[in-house]
Amino acid sequence: MRNPLLRTRRQAVRAAVAALALGGVLLLPSRAGAAEMTADVPEKEGPVVFDPASGSHFQLILPDHSFRGFTWEDAQARAHRRSRAGVPGRLAKVTTRETFQFLRRALPAREPFWIGLRYWCRFRTLQWDDGTLLERGGFQAWHPQWFRDPATTCETATHMKFMPVYMTAAQEGGLWQAAGDVKFMRGFVVEYPARPTDTAPRDP
Repeated sequence: MRNPLLRTRRQAVRAAVAALALGGVLLLPSRAGAAEMTADVPEKEGPVVFDPASGSHFQLILPDHSFRGFTWEDAQARAHRRSRAGVPGRLAKVTTRETFQFLRRALPAREPFWIGLRYWCRFRTLQWDDGTLLERGGFQAWHPQWFRDPATTCETATHMKFMPVYMTAAQEGGLWQAAGDVKFMRGFVVEYPARPTDTAPRDP
């Protein structure tokens, strides 16, 4: 199967325009979250860490040990409910090698975790949780096999609207892979984006 990133800038723009022409439903992020959260699942909060490259703060969230994990949409809804110093949270946006390397060092998770990227099957477009597109030439950290399971790709599971993306466990290099839309992961990374006045790390 072809890597979905092998698209031109023009194709990405056309896809976004097509989505907006159809009402903008797929390509507009929702601060309320895209799905209802799994009820009464306690979360374990990791420390808030500051990334000098992006100016953002990041935090790894894990479930209670007895819970199987979060779907991407569940993680997105939980991230959007969080805030730090008045800054709303979102699933992590990893757009540079520096931020990617930082997350691998600062969040050495033993299990995979969701980030804020997903691939829209219909429009063949990768989009971050803040609504921006990952276009050709942008930073990428894909595993040699970009999909987790051949049975849950856009081509084989034609009912899927999107494939969410996660970082593999630390011992596997923290590379990106795409999964099925109802896959559960044991954690997700929240980003509290930098504000224009943020020039130095602050205490959580």
